Amino acid sequence: MSTEIKTLTWRDYYQMVTTLAMLFLGPAIWIRSLSHPSPMAWITGAGFLGLGIYRSLAFCRYFIRRRKEVRI
Repeated sequence: MSTEIKTLTWRDYYQMVTTLAMLFLGPAIWIRSLSHPSPMAWITGAGFLGLGIYRSLAFCRYFIRRRKEVRI
């Protein structure tokens, strides 16, 4: 149990960037799809938004667990 702070890896940064992209692109695609009825666009926008929310929650849990490990 070390008390040293672990630095983020490139994978962590990649996860952050792609999660933020999904959180911004999901609603943008979904709102644009409301102007012309296309079920595929609705599914794509909602899927990006759902994945973005899921990944952001998983990322928050990862950081909370990581902070608890550093404190111990």
